Amino acid sequence: MARPLQLWRVAPLGDHGTVDRVAEASGRWHRGRQPIVYASSTPELAVVEALAHLDRPLQPHWLIRLDVRRPLSSLRVRGLPDDWTRRKAVTRAFGHRWLDGGRSTLLYVPSALMPEAWNVLVATERLRPRQMVARALRRFHFDRRLVDGAGGKS
Repeated sequence: MARPLQLWRVAPLGDHGTVDRVAEASGRWHRGRQPIVYASSTPELAVVEALAHLDRPLQPHWLIRLDVRRPLSSLRVRGLPDDWTRRKAVTRAFGHRWLDGGRSTLLYVPSALMPEAWNVLVATERLRPRQMVARALRRFHFDRRLVDGAGGKS
């Protein structure tokens, strides 16, 4: 059997290490109440993405690994305009077409924070039962230096 694809999330501890398969709130690549999960291709990117959406005060989080069993179909977003990070209507249109098109389970999208790195959208209604398993690996605490800014003493 092929090794599962590993995707990553950092989520508040109150979520008990689970992953909702329907995104309630709208995001960069979809409108609310869609069968979609946002994940990152590496744990480091998952930390950066969570940090960008962090509410104060700092609270403990989970480092979550999503094991997605193959076979999977995937696409990469191509042809984004240069100013795509400032135009959510454009990225939501891409995501909407992908969700409605039904052509793949995964959509690789550039991170708005680090466009050289890839986030992965999972169309959860295209997964077979138990094809994606969330594993809360450990508690995760953001280092104060990430929040307080660079230049502090370590």
